[in-house]
Amino acid sequence: MSAAYRIYIDNVQHNISADPKKLWDYIQSNKGSTRIPKVVTDEKHSSHETPDDIVNSFASYFKSVYAVPDTISANVSPELNHSPQHVVVSNITFDEIISALKSLKNKPTAGPDQIPSYLIKDCRYALFKPLHILFNLALFANTFPNTWKIAKICPVLKTGKFFHSNNF
Repeated sequence: MSAAYRIYIDNVQHNISADPKKLWDYIQSNKGSTRIPKVVTDEKHSSHETPDDIVNSFASYFKSVYAVPDTISANVSPELNHSPQHVVVSNITFDEIISALKSLKNKPTAGPDQIPSYLIKDCRYALFKPLHILFNLALFANTFPNTWKIAKICPVLKTGKFFHSNNF
């Protein structure tokens, strides 16, 4: 990261409460466009326009083509079937957090908290201490928030027209 950019990021971080407009200007300058189409047509030729309907159309299609295996462990080697069921992680270090935050992609995508990944990455030096406390507390208490267990699935166009859900 160039020195000028680092100074700019530090300035944005330190002036969030004094000048929130600079933060929102920064966020606006890094916004991208969505890859989700505005209208989707499903296999029944029904048209979906609202975000909820579009997502549900994709979910319905993916559910229709996914088959749960009869026995998941049939293809797993016997040694793995008898392995311990718990992974032990005693502590997460500051360096591991900084490294993970540094590896985030500079994209406008966000998780359930609606915070874009580029913002988390750029503010990593302000966030690593609270994240260190949260992550290690979750490990110590052996309790993880339900939102940490949510996955976001983005459909990727295989072939054909962009507005047909079964082309993803």
